[in-house]
Amino acid sequence: MTTSSNNPWGIRFMTMFHMSNDSHLFHDCSAPDRLPLYEAKMIHQFDHRWATYCVGGKDTAGDVALADKQNPDFCVTPRYWVDKVEVEQRLRDKGWDRGWLLGFRDICRATDERTVIASVLPKLGVGHTMPLFTVNSITRKTAALLGNLDSIVLDFIARQKLGGTHLTYSYLKQFPILPPDFYSEPDLDFIVPRVLELTYTAHDLQPWAQDLGYDGTPFTFFDPFAPDRRAILRAELDAWYARAYGLNGDELSYILDPADVMGDDYPSETFRVLKNNELKAFNEYRTANLILREFDRMALADEAKEPYVSRLVPPPGRKASPAYSPLGVIRDENDARLAGLILTVLREAGTLSRQLLTLLSQIIAQNDSAYTTSTPDEAILFNTYRRENNGVFESERIARLQLLLRFFEESGVIRIEQQGARISAMSTATIPAGLIIEKNMAVIANILLRAAQERLQRLSSSDVDNEFQSSTKQA
Repeated sequence: MTTSSNNPWGIRFMTMFHMSNDSHLFHDCSAPDRLPLYEAKMIHQFDHRWATYCVGGKDTAGDVALADKQNPDFCVTPRYWVDKVEVEQRLRDKGWDRGWLLGFRDICRATDERTVIASVLPKLGVGHTMPLFTVNSITRKTAALLGNLDSIVLDFIARQKLGGTHLTYSYLKQFPILPPDFYSEPDLDFIVPRVLELTYTAHDLQPWAQDLGYDGTPFTFFDPFAPDRRAILRAELDAWYARAYGLNGDELSYILDPADVMGDDYPSETFRVLKNNELKAFNEYRTANLILREFDRMALADEAKEPYVSRLVPPPGRKASPAYSPLGVIRDENDARLAGLILTVLREAGTLSRQLLTLLSQIIAQNDSAYTTSTPDEAILFNTYRRENNGVFESERIARLQLLLRFFEESGVIRIEQQGARISAMSTATIPAGLIIEKNMAVIANILLRAAQERLQRLSSSDVDNEFQSSTKQA
């Protein structure tokens, strides 16, 4: 632990669970009193949902699909779980009471696409390959620290110092990290919205967003987790930090690719893997081009004595307004919530018969007891959801179910099979823009599914067919 004179952030490092020494504390399945155990491979820069273990494939972790990242309710599946009390005790011993954590990958190489990989993550169990650190600063400045750690300039410096495959505390203490008093309020006004949008992509990081002063929904609903937009957000941050370190254009170009400054025969390289991967994926070194473009735009704004204006619409850290239309499929916010609920039902079920969906829609529209097979807590949750979203349950909206299904089919998120008798959700498809999928919708969807299944058992096939025909006529 360093002293306050050379530790202006008041950083304290910790490891929470050792993957071997603490393995007796690990469980193979989840439970209400357990938390996931994160490993370093599950995070990346500004992304706490980078990789996930496959259900049933215990030792296999793979990248999270884009469609899952666009779902704010998606949580990665860990290899193990740990008791919640164990996590809380360890954090309490360190005096940490926030609803989020900061960590970085211990395993790294100077030859990887990126070297310093840090992220904010929910308050849960963390293995020793992802050391954690706490800070004494306000959360807005902590967001600036995260932006600094994940900046391309700092990554370049780390590559010059790193001699092995472990990013140890001693290396971090040598890095020229900007101190908290470097940042003015205008600086934070630039940085925080960008870090917020890059990191707050799921409900499980709501405490982080709230500590940053944001009470809105994750940045996935009307503007889904969009790789192109995220690349520009990161480029704007990288250009800002390059200027903060006092670099000129040639120095920044050298950091990104020495050959651009020194010539093709120059023997040194910096981010070769990143460059080669992007040349294959985009036919250009996208990261370098975006950063240099924003760096130049910032310089031009300074020369003109004008504020720098992002090219992004909506601006960083702000949500896009939904394109509702009285003549469209999604006419207003209640339609958006109903569409989100129906799609969540289909995704939770995987495959659903048209009969069961018809019964489920009638339960929604008729204000029936949809919680007859639920626990008392679920009954309270369903009643509360219905009361708070009364407009969603209007019979006129439910009668438009067929229109929603056609919209889903055209958007590629469902497939209608067996001449319309069966509907299958496409789990990897991108969620259409305009839908509102809220944190508790999966629970509401499962309550409705159980209620519909119970009703289906009570009805004869002919009764259901008659109800289906009546429903389609209304639509």
